[in-house]
Amino acid sequence: SGANATRMESSSSEQSMDSDEELQEQFACGELKPGLNLPVDTRQAKKICTNNIAALRDKLSSVESSVNWLERLDVTGECSIELPVQDGDDSKLSKIHDDFNREMAFYKQALTAVQTALPRLHDLQVATQRPADYFAEMVKSDVHMKKVREKLLGKQKAMEKSEKARKLREIRKYGKKVQREVLERRQKEKKEALEAVRKYKKDHQQKPDFLKDGDGDEFGVSATNHDKFGHGQTSRKSKKRLSKDSKFGLGGKKRGMKRNSATSSADMSSFKSVKHSMPPRRLRKGVPKKPKRLGKSRRAAQRRR
Repeated sequence: SGANATRMESSSSEQSMDSDEELQEQFACGELKPGLNLPVDTRQAKKICTNNIAALRDKLSSVESSVNWLERLDVTGECSIELPVQDGDDSKLSKIHDDFNREMAFYKQALTAVQTALPRLHDLQVATQRPADYFAEMVKSDVHMKKVREKLLGKQKAMEKSEKARKLREIRKYGKKVQREVLERRQKEKKEALEAVRKYKKDHQQKPDFLKDGDGDEFGVSATNHDKFGHGQTSRKSKKRLSKDSKFGLGGKKRGMKRNSATSSADMSSFKSVKHSMPPRRLRKGVPKKPKRLGKSRRAAQRRR
């Protein structure tokens, strides 16, 4: 491959040398003369624009005469575009760069043209309004409209989701506010109650409102309890409660309660002679004796049998 590349380079250099030698021979013979190779002007020729009004009007008249107006629907308005001029300024183009004024001038000119064209269309009995049952094929395909609809629905769902999240945040803030107010009110009531009790303990002049009762009881404690049906109950204790109180002292002294005394030692009421006068089982007559347990080696020998 290297030899082929060297061979190709040598052949191309030989051809270039041959072409140069041929040109030199032709120039020596006088065959090459100045002027045969013309320089090329790279500059573009300036385009000449001609405003031939007469030719344009002739062309316009030929178009108007050959085509019906209903096919052309061209209307020339009578009102001209006039831009407002500032006070003290004689130039009509003083506000030519004002977009609002320029668009209003275009709107007025288009409105005048429509007012001129509509009566002519009515005279020609051409409908200018779409009928109620008009059906036209959509420019965009159903697949594209489906994508548009899905995108709109997605945006709507996102807006609803954000609105719901905003409402939840507001509700959470309101709940925290209410909870804080309730806690503050409870702390205030507790503080006032403690202050009222402290004053009542100190002076004993005026009872707090929460200590007053309609029955005249200062602390609102009644001697009669009421069950869930509203029936009165006395403070009578049950037997079980009485036995527990007697056994455990009801918060009193408990040390030495099971210690014997002279009275308890002499008390024989709980002794039963029938139960305690019977001999042991092994000494009773007619009762079979319990077999003696075998030793470990004998029990192992019996298991191997």
